[in-house]
Amino acid sequence: MIEPFFKKYIDLVETSADLIQMMRDQGAEVNRFLETVSEPASMQLHSPYTWTLKEVVNHLSDCERVFSFRSLWIARGGTMPMVSFDENEFSVRATANEFSIGLLASEFEAVRRSTISFFENLPKSAWNSVGHVFGQDITVELQASILVGHVAHHWRIIKKRFSF
Repeated sequence: MIEPFFKKYIDLVETSADLIQMMRDQGAEVNRFLETVSEPASMQLHSPYTWTLKEVVNHLSDCERVFSFRSLWIARGGTMPMVSFDENEFSVRATANEFSIGLLASEFEAVRRSTISFFENLPKSAWNSVGHVFGQDITVELQASILVGHVAHHWRIIKKRFSF
């Protein structure tokens, strides 16, 4: 049974999906949009949400790194369980609003390229490797689905916030 926190992301990804291609397409779509966002627009809050777009983009980069590391850990045979992290504490410490949206977009693009490269170079057998995250068994493939689903979740919110 998958933790509901993860399930909401997994449910946004088709089971037969080419996860690496989804990462490519998703990254390109998000980055095309971010190129059009002005500094003032990136700082607006849209109720009921409590993060600016800058904070969301930074959050995407942070989570991408965490989810990728979890995949690396599992794929390479790490046995120590992976723990959760406090996304709100990460956000406070990141001070994303002090940076330009262009810089944050570039960071997300670079992190996504790195993620894609990692998964492209992962042996097929590693995708079925099992590790422990949040007290449950998760494969590398499932962790990759969580990564894609997490961005899809926030992308839906961004589209709603910016009315497109």
